[in-house]
Parts: sequence; structure tokens; C-alpha cells
Amino acid sequence: MVEVGRDAADLDPAEYEQLKSAIEQELWGELIRLMDAKLPVVIDYSFWSRAARDRYKAVIESRGCRWS
Repeated sequence: MVEVGRDAADLDPAEYEQLKSAIEQELWGELIRLMDAKLPVVIDYSFWSRAARDRYKAVIESRGCRWS
């Protein structure tokens, strides 16, 4: 698991991007695991970007789950 709990302002920008990417991969894996197990999932994430919303929606619907 990726180390969390550090203030992003204390990190080198490259380190921040690397940690952010690693955490996002973990979250995607957990989301897929829960959907495949047919368990309810609530994603508390900022979906201000249409591209991010569309990406999540496509994955969710491709697994036979409902996006709302």
C-alpha cells in the first residue's frame, strides 16, 4: 500500500505525481474488485472533469453496474 497522510505541499512535484498515480491505481483495483463482487460502491471523488466522469462511467457500465 502507498504511504499516505503527508501534505502534498511538502513533496517534490514529481514525487507527488508518482504517489498520486500509485494511489489511483489502488483505488481503481478496489473499485473493480467491489463491482465484480456485486457489492454497492460509493465513490467520493471530485468529478469536475467531464473526461474523469466519462472514464469512470464507462468502466462502471462495462461491468454491468449502474452509474448514478
